[in-house]
Parts: sequence; C-alpha cells; structure tokens
Amino acid sequence: MAAAPAPWIEIARLKNEEQSQRIPSEWKINTATFNFQTHDDLTQKAIWDKISILSSRDREITDENDAVDIVEKIKAGEYSVTEVTEAFCKRAAVAHQLTNCLTEIFFEKAIQRARSLDEERKANPEKELPPLFGLPISLKDSYHVPGVDATIGITSFAFDPSTSYSPLAEILVSLGAVLYCKTNVPQALMTADSENNLFGRTTNPRNRYLTAGGSTGGEGALVALRGSVLGMATDIAGSIRIPALCNGVYGFKPSSCVIPFSGQRMPYAPGWEGVGIVANAGPIATSARACSFVMWSIMKATPSNLDPSCLRIPWVDSSVLSRVEPSKLRIGVVVDDGLFTPTPPVRRGMDECSAKLSRAGATLIPIELPLMVEALTLIREMLTVNGSDYLMGIINSTGEPLIPSVGKLGLLAGSPKTMGEYFTLNEKRHEMCKIYSKLWSEHQLDAIIMPPAPHTAVPEDQWATASYTAIWNLLDYPSFVLPIGKVEKDDIADQNKGQLYNKSDREVYKLYTGPQDYLNAPIALQVEMITCASASRGPAVSKFIRDPERKINPRHLSLLRKLTFSLPFLSFHKKPLSSNASFYMFFAVVLRNALLILVPLSFFLTTYLYFYPVFHLCAFPAPEHDASAAYSNTFHQHSPFATHDPKRVAPFRLLALGDPQLEGEPPYQDPDASSFPNLEKFWKDALLLDGTKHNPLQRLRHSLHDLIDFYLDDIPEFFETYRKRLDHVGNDYYLGLIYRSMHWWTDPTHVTVLGDLVGSQWIDDKEFESRGWRYWNRVFNGGVRVDDELTSTPVHDFQNHKIIGEDAAAWKKRIINVAGNHDVGYAGDLSPERMERFVRVFGKANYELRFQMPVNRTTTAEGDKDGGEENHPIPELRIVVLNDMNLDTPAGSKEMQDETYGFLNEVITTSLDVERPAHFTLVLTHIPIYKDAGICVDGPFFDFFDGDFENGVKEQNHLSRDASKGFLEGIFGMHGNDNVPGHGFGRNGLILTGHDHEGCDIYHYINQTAPPEREWQAMRWQDASSSRINEQPGIPGLREITVRSMMGGYAGNAGLLSLWFDEESWDWKFEFANCGLGTQHIWWLVHIVDLITLGVALVYGVLVAAQKMIPVEDPTFALKLMGNGKIQELKMNGDMIKANGDEHLEMNEKLDGPEAVPKTSRSYVMSSDELLTQQDNGQTFTESYLNAVKSTTEKVALILWLKAYLEIAYLISCHVTNRLICTTWA
Repeated sequence: MAAAPAPWIEIARLKNEEQSQRIPSEWKINTATFNFQTHDDLTQKAIWDKISILSSRDREITDENDAVDIVEKIKAGEYSVTEVTEAFCKRAAVAHQLTNCLTEIFFEKAIQRARSLDEERKANPEKELPPLFGLPISLKDSYHVPGVDATIGITSFAFDPSTSYSPLAEILVSLGAVLYCKTNVPQALMTADSENNLFGRTTNPRNRYLTAGGSTGGEGALVALRGSVLGMATDIAGSIRIPALCNGVYGFKPSSCVIPFSGQRMPYAPGWEGVGIVANAGPIATSARACSFVMWSIMKATPSNLDPSCLRIPWVDSSVLSRVEPSKLRIGVVVDDGLFTPTPPVRRGMDECSAKLSRAGATLIPIELPLMVEALTLIREMLTVNGSDYLMGIINSTGEPLIPSVGKLGLLAGSPKTMGEYFTLNEKRHEMCKIYSKLWSEHQLDAIIMPPAPHTAVPEDQWATASYTAIWNLLDYPSFVLPIGKVEKDDIADQNKGQLYNKSDREVYKLYTGPQDYLNAPIALQVEMITCASASRGPAVSKFIRDPERKINPRHLSLLRKLTFSLPFLSFHKKPLSSNASFYMFFAVVLRNALLILVPLSFFLTTYLYFYPVFHLCAFPAPEHDASAAYSNTFHQHSPFATHDPKRVAPFRLLALGDPQLEGEPPYQDPDASSFPNLEKFWKDALLLDGTKHNPLQRLRHSLHDLIDFYLDDIPEFFETYRKRLDHVGNDYYLGLIYRSMHWWTDPTHVTVLGDLVGSQWIDDKEFESRGWRYWNRVFNGGVRVDDELTSTPVHDFQNHKIIGEDAAAWKKRIINVAGNHDVGYAGDLSPERMERFVRVFGKANYELRFQMPVNRTTTAEGDKDGGEENHPIPELRIVVLNDMNLDTPAGSKEMQDETYGFLNEVITTSLDVERPAHFTLVLTHIPIYKDAGICVDGPFFDFFDGDFENGVKEQNHLSRDASKGFLEGIFGMHGNDNVPGHGFGRNGLILTGHDHEGCDIYHYINQTAPPEREWQAMRWQDASSSRINEQPGIPGLREITVRSMMGGYAGNAGLLSLWFDEESWDWKFEFANCGLGTQHIWWLVHIVDLITLGVALVYGVLVAAQKMIPVEDPTFALKLMGNGKIQELKMNGDMIKANGDEHLEMNEKLDGPEAVPKTSRSYVMSSDELLTQQDNGQTFTESYLNAVKSTTEKVALILWLKAYLEIAYLISCHVTNRLICTTWA
C-alpha cells in the first residue's frame, strides 16, 4: 500500500488553486504561445506589445510613470485611482504568469478601495489629499494584510489569514496607498533564491537562466516588469539589494529604526527583534526618487506612533543633497571586499562609474574594507544567535523538505547562543563599528561606492556569498543599489589566474561563463552612507548683502557700471590691465557675445529643421476629412498629456516618397585616372619621360602649358570632385531627414519609394552597390526591403493574406521599392543584369500584397431592404507593385517584356469580381498613365535608340495610350461599355506613380455616352472634383497621383495616403496630402550654423580656460567728482585713467533737482566686482552721464562693448573679494 502524501503537498496544491482563482479569467495568457527563449529579456516593449490584456491606457500608466508621477497625475486629475489600480492589477497578473512572482493576490479588494478613494475625493474636492493618495504598492510576503496569508514560503503558515496590518502596511494605507498583492520569497526568507515548496520559484525576467535573487526576489521581478512601481521589502543581509541587482531596479536599505519593521511574519521565535543583526524595512522601486518619496512620506507620518522602535528623525530630501557640489565630494571606492573577486562585467561597471565621478570633479579615494574575514564570521554567528529549533519545528510540522538553496546555506545547523556568547558577539560588533567609523573619519568620506556582489545575477541556487551586502547590515549603515548597465558582448570571461584569493573565490569567480549565458544580466552599483544629514556647501554671502541697514540706489550704480564697461575699451589706447589678460578676455567676450546670438539661432533653426512636419502641420488625412482634426490626432499621438483615439486615424497610412535619385561617381569615370593629369604630363614633358625628343624651347613651352592647365583645370576639377562628394553626403542626410522626420511624426503603417532610387542605370555594379549601401544606411537608415517570403505571385486561391495592424512594427520598417528608369532602364536598355542587381539590393520588381481588415460584419449596407443582418465580404486591400518600364515596345529584351506582361495578365485574371464590394486595388508603379500635353508638367514623349538595343525605347514620359488603356481596363476592370459586368465602373482603387518630378494629381475617365470611339481622357483632380465629373453616371473613372519628388529641388516632398473602410457604404475610401520640407539649402544652412556655433563654443571654452590660468591683478577704481558734477580724477590701480579736461571721459552736464550732487567733491574707491553689485548709500548720479563720451566713435564703441565687458568684469570679480570702501574728501 502506497504511503499517503505528506501534508505539505496537499496544502501547496490547494494554495496554488486559490491563487489561480484570484486572477480573473480574462486576464490570463497562454505563455506557451510566446515561445520564450531562456535568455529573453521579458521587460522588452516588443513582448508587451503582443499582450492584448493591457489597453493603450493601461500601458501608458504602467510604462511611462514612476511612483511620483502616478501620485502627481492622480492629484492633478489626469488619472483616476480606479484606472491606475486596475492597470497595475492587470500588469501584475501578467507579470506573475511570466515569472511566478506573486503569493497573495487581492486585486478585487484593491479595486474596491480605489473606487472608494475616487468617490471620497469627488464628495470632498477641497480636502487635502494624503501624500500617497491612490498609489498602488506591493508588499513582500512577510507583511500582514487583513484577510490574506503571510506564509513566508512555509506551508504550515498557509490558510491562516492575518487579522490586522503590520505597522508599515497600516501607515501606507493611512497615507492613501492601495495595497493589491504580495510577492514571493525563499523558504523562511533565508536565501538569495526566491523558491519555496508552497508557491515554487520566481524566475528572473531579464534572463530566466539566472536567479531573481532573494529574499525579496518576487518583488524585484514584479517591479522589473512594471507590475508595480513601488514595493516595500525587508533586508537583513542583502534581501533588498540583491534582488535589485538581479532584476535591474532600485533598492534602498535604510538604517534600523528609521521606518517600521515590527509586526511581520518572521522565521524566528516571538521577541527576536533587536537581537543579533537588526533587520530593516525599505523600498524597491523603478526610480531613485520613488525611494526617496516613499521614505519621506513614511517618516513624515511619525511612524513611532505605531512602532515605538522607530526614531523621530526627518528625511532629508534628495533635492537638498543635490545642491552639494560634486567637486567637494570625497568618495571611497571599494573594488572588492578582499574575499571575492568581481567578475569582468562588474569590474567594467565600477570603472565606468569611477570615471564619471572623476570627470564630475569628485575626489576618489581607494578603500580596502578592513577585517572582512572576521566580519563575515561575525555575521554568520549573529544571524544564527537564536538557533534553529523554532524554525525547524514549524517546517517539520507538515513534513516539508528544505529547498536546495536553504539546505546548502547551512544556517539551520547552529545551536542557540548563551547570554555570555551573545555579549561577546555584541562586543565584537561594537569594536568592528569603531574601526569602520575611524575609516570614514580618517579619509573624510562622504560616501563609499562598491559592487553589491562580486558578480551579476548567477544561475539558480548558486548564490554563494552575501559579504558585499551583509557587512553594511552588521554596521547598520544605509545602503542603496541602483542599476548602471547590463552585461555586454565584450564582457568575456577570463580565468584571472594568480589573482584570486582562495578556493572559495575561484568557485564563485568561475560562475561567470561569459555574455552568451549572462545576456541582459543587470550590473548595479552599491552606495553606502554613514549619515543621512544634509550638507550645505553653498557660496559665502557677501558682507554687504548681509548688512540690512545699507540702502541701495540703483541709478547711482547704473553710472558706475557704465563707466566700468567703458574702461577696458579705453585701455587699448591708455594703459592696459595686462597684455595677456586683455588679449584673452577681449576675444573671450567677443566669442561669448557671438554665442549669445548663435546658440539661440542654432537651437531654433535645428528645432525647426528636425521637427519640420510639426511646424508644417503635416498629418495623414483623417477619415472625417478635416485637416485640423488630422493634425490634432497626430499631435495627440505624441503628447504625453492628451488621449489618442485610434478610431480617428486611418488604419492604412502609406508614406509615399518619389524619385530620391541618389547621385554618385559619373558612370564612365575611370577609377584609375589621376587626380592631376596635367601635373603628371608636366613631369613627363619636363623630364622627357614620354619618349619624345623635343628641343629645350619646345620642352619649356609644353611644360608651361602643363603647369597652366594644372592650375586652371586640375586643381578646380579636384576641388569640384570633392565638393560633389560632400554634396552627395549632404543630400543623403537631407533625404534621410525627410524620411525619419515624417516617419516619426506621421506614424505611417507602410512606406513606399516610387522608383528612381539611384540616379543612373548606366553605372557599374560596384557603384550601384555603393549607392545601395547609402540608400539603406543613410537615407532610409532603419528601413529594410520587403522580404521575398512576404511577396506573392497572383493566384486564384490566394492564401497569403496579411491582417492590417498585425506585425505593425515590422511593416513600418519595410520599404516597398518600385523600379524606375534610373534603376533598371527603359524598355530598350532594360537587361537581366540590371534587373538582377536591383532585386538583390532593393527587392522584387513585380509582386502583390494582400491585406484584410476584420470589421463588424453585422453592419447592414445600403440596399438591405429588410434591415436585417448581412454577412458582408471581408474588406480586402490588394497592393500591386509593378515594373512598367517595359510595357511599351520595342523592347531590348523580349523575354523580360514577356515576363512583365505575364505578371500583368496574372494580376488581371486573378482579380476579384468587379461587383464585389469591400475591395480596393492600389497600384504602385513608376511611369505615369498617358495624358494629353498641358495637363501635367511632363507631356507625352517617346525617344528610341538608333541602331542600338534593338532600336528600343530610350526614354518616355508616359505609358503609351494603348498600354494605359490596357492598364485601366485590365487591372481595374473599367470599360466604356455599360453592358459589361459592373456597368463598366470596375474596381475601386488608386494608382501611385513617380517619374514626373513636379508631381500631378489626375482623374482618368471615359464617357460611356460619347461617340463610338469612347477614348480615355484625363483632367486634373481638382477640376474633376469641382465639376463633379467623378460623381456623374455613365462616366467611370480612376484617380492617379504622381507623387512629387523628394529631391531638394522639388522642396523635399512626401506624400501621405490615408485609406480606411467605411462600414456604412461597406467600401474603402482614401485621401491624399503632401508635405514638403523645403529646398536642400535649408539643410546646409542649419548645419553650417550648427558647426559654426560648435566651433565658436569650443574656442570660447579654450580661451576661458586659458584666461583662468593667467593671474590677473584685481583693479581698484578711484573716482573723484567736483561739485559741479564733472569728473575731476578717475584712477585704476593708482594709475590716472582720467584727469580734468580729458575729452574721453569728461562729463560736464550740470545736475539739478533732488538728485543733484552736493557742492563738494566725493571719491569712491572699490573693486571691479563691487561695481556690479554694490552702491554708496544715499548718493545718486543721473543716468544722463552716459552722454559723457562726446566722440561719436566712442559712443558707438561703448554701446557695442556694454554687454561684452559685463563678462570681463564678471571674470575679474571671480578673483576678488566683495568689499566696498568709501571715503569722503572735503
């Protein structure tokens, strides 16, 4: 008879069933369909894009906000508490199904609380909201919440729901938070692997091959997947910081007694708190400021009222600490703990952080942690001070085994310590604290940085040491972990032979096997602080400003400033301050004033250029046919403060670009030709190297001609060649700007380029490949060709339909390239070799794509007399990509022409019935349909080869009349006879073409009531729509849009085609718009201004740095005024700048009224910076003294240098003290 299963197995089964039932069925996903690989990063946006449970609003709330943002937006009314709570409940449910990160789920209670908070706010709108109002917060499993278990991964604690809150949880609720779930932990909270027999193992969302850490691993995984933006955890040896490292989030362990820890479920006997190493509570969050925010909120709530062990101390906000100047910080750098050597990615992360701090000006001090062997032994002894009898009794009560990582740790093998032994341990800890305190004081440290572990996250059950984190629990220092990067491909594993400490170090070090296994593993930094007190190191306040009795007269100071500014200008023909100082300061000020103009100019020009679609009101036409609504919809897509209604945007949006024509090296240029042929000829003639025997006079004549040709021909041609190459580069990026800006702003679903991708069909294969590289890497960087597997050949039973909206991100990148005459040639010179290289670089030239768009199929169309439901055909879009370069004859290659007509016939014969509704045919080709001269810029034109290429077509502007007729009547099924199916009106559709660079919008039609010939005619669409010929019976027609070229000469145009399905008429509708950047010269102008600005800024920086290296004597000014207001003397550093009668500074205007100068002379002696900030009390000068400089030249100079020498005076003031000395002369 088989033995009955242990009780823990049934408990675990029932607990998992309960947990599963608490996730609504509509929130469940089939994880098997995702086909995740071991090293996949589940935090990536592409994965969450496939999860339909979350609406776009849910994604916005959970993706784009941290805890601070959430609270601010709820308080501002942008979000309701209910929608925020529901969004995070949904995301937590999905995160749990991906990583098994949750234990207790109480989404329903959370949503009920959220609704009550919204209702309470609505009822009392004036009531002040608490600091955490509406913020969803997750909890580690150890916290008590009424009505749910707190099992800490032990089966015997299951189905024993808590009856009250833990103090910290109670404070969070009182502050307005919404609690909604608890997260997974290791068995008894004891290891760095969050696995237990009750709920199983939490996997790492960054890389499932690696551990999620512990003991707060479930919280770390949930926050990494943004199922929570803030969770509360605990830490006794690294339980906050290790999961923060493993999952790439932020974790803060404060000192003990700062926020409440008591009242939790713990694996120790009651009363253990405060014995041994004291555990701490702290946050895990998606941002550093969220950690600061929740700490501030809790500490402001006087937590000692609920947990008497908490100290009554304030939290110093990070904004206060941010005012500390980096250059005044002293930071200790711990490379390793002296026991375990960091692996390559950890070393790289530390090096990068140290370099950044050094560049910021901080002083870095290498630190070695003292007595780490003794500390690690002490930590282990203090963690087991209570023994294991209590815990093992609980675990054994249900027959539950130890999980591998707990058994491997060995902490349950110890016996309880006696009181004497505990006293000895406490004494050792006290001595350790004194040694580390001395370390801080001797080095005058503000902080210590070090890794949180010698490695990143490691494979499951392999975490071997917590020495990097536990040392700070022993010392009770606050410690913060923040992500700084992830494992990269260059972080190769090394053996580090001869540099490892011991066998244990070697075992841990070899866990890192290289980036192939540790892909996406986060790298983190640990920061330790000895105190949380603020440090205010601001600049000293001047003595004058501190004196509240001193009165300031602004008009008095105004003149003194103006005099100061004029002095350096006059010093060029007087006695200069210092030749070197004057030189550097003069040019520094000139450049600074230039930057005052250049920087704003460059900023506005660059902003305009790169955001030109925003300023030009570019947008895909909207189904409501309102241009302002279309732009508004587009703007809302990019605005973080506005909602976006996708129903107001066409589901198919085609960005159509015409004729980029990438130019390059001339087709027949000899690559081996010399850059200076006449110079080579000169040497041959001069040295008789050409084999000729000229007499000296002839040799001289030829040589002189060669030199003249060298200067007049070779050198200009050389510079012209490189000018063209530079112009090609600029043109590439100009075209690329059009593509990227329009692609970003308008958000197309598809992109097409309508032929003439390169500038000539006559170039060789090497040049063609070169231009192809430029096309994909400069112009359409990020775009890809349409894969051959996606293209289809027309067949009757078509099975390769795509769904509009599916694989949207991939289709946005694909470029539907159309073959043009400059790509493959016209019918006469089109060859298999040219077609082969076009297909290789840009994709197929003839194929079709078919899309379906599922809609509400119960809509009743017009004509449904009984009004009942009707099963309408699925809306279908057929895109035909056609190479029409060889539709006309004669053709150089009859075989290739037959292939094109074969494809065209397949398109015609596989077309759906002309009477089938809900079908739209979009043809993308290059050469436009025939139309009479004068309708578009390009009129009908044909030219043929004479004796070459089978006398085939050499050039053409339009298709021939016959080819055009076959095009319209074959593909679209239109006809001049109303007795044919569909009465000759054919299929709904549109033709997009290129070729005519000016662009043209045409309506082709045929009048069925005209005489028997019934020829196709064309007119501009604007004329057709105004005359309503397109709506008249008996006149079938079709619109053809020739998209204006995107080249700079044609204003950098881009076409915007919107196509949507109208369920009322059960048919497709479309609108087209254009958006132009402007001539290519705009691009050059903006970037030239940017380069000039950058160059001036660099030179200015060098000059300012050089000026600061030159000692400058602080000038002191002495000003003596006569009783009539004239300047009697003006001295600088004792040197006479102005004496009575000096025309340069003479001021002879008499003063009247209350501001008149007393009839006594006064003298002012002050430093230069004091002229900028200080004044004499009670005395004033009139601003009319600015007219003192009589000379017109000097007036102009004074105005020009007024601002410039403000900077000079400022630079001088950096070296002097703020003192003002005033003496009165009788």
